[in-house]
Amino acid sequence: TDCVGMLYRQNDIITTTAQVLEKFGSYLRADRAYIVDIKEGRLYCKLEWCAEGITPQQKEQQGLPASLIARWVSYFKRKECAVIRDLEQIRECAPKEYRFLEQKSVERLVAAPLEKDGELLGYLAVDKAANIGSLLQTLCYFLLIARSNAQSQRQLSHMSYFDTLTSFYNRNRYIEDTNALVHTDRKVGIVYLV
Repeated sequence: TDCVGMLYRQNDIITTTAQVLEKFGSYLRADRAYIVDIKEGRLYCKLEWCAEGITPQQKEQQGLPASLIARWVSYFKRKECAVIRDLEQIRECAPKEYRFLEQKSVERLVAAPLEKDGELLGYLAVDKAANIGSLLQTLCYFLLIARSNAQSQRQLSHMSYFDTLTSFYNRNRYIEDTNALVHTDRKVGIVYLV
């Protein structure tokens, strides 16, 4: 519930999500907790938390082919988590996935989909955690709501300062800028366009 509260009160989605990953990963005594976005068939690790003594993998997880997690997508489509209880169990049936995870020193993993309107946007994964699928899916749900709220806030902020027809600053921005200038000792010139 702490993680949900943090997401609900967030002012900065990136900072808050990083804090949620840390809290969640620590609570589970996991090695890593991370969010991977999928764009144009590629995997991009957006955020990562690592336990003490665990080597970060975020830089190495940029632009990798999404085919590495092809097996997971079938689970994601059924609204399930991809669960690997023992990496050795997939050595023969999914050799690319096995090599990908072995390079990251993953022994076991749980990954839950991040979906919006049926589109797979990415996934949230936790390394070396027990099967916590339902908990992970619930966290994904609240992460997506927080992401959507942050996007809406950015759009509203932009719309409050820019004219939608001309893309120029609008009256609200003019008032805010002139109020800020009132409190300075600098000389200012203003040009009006009609």
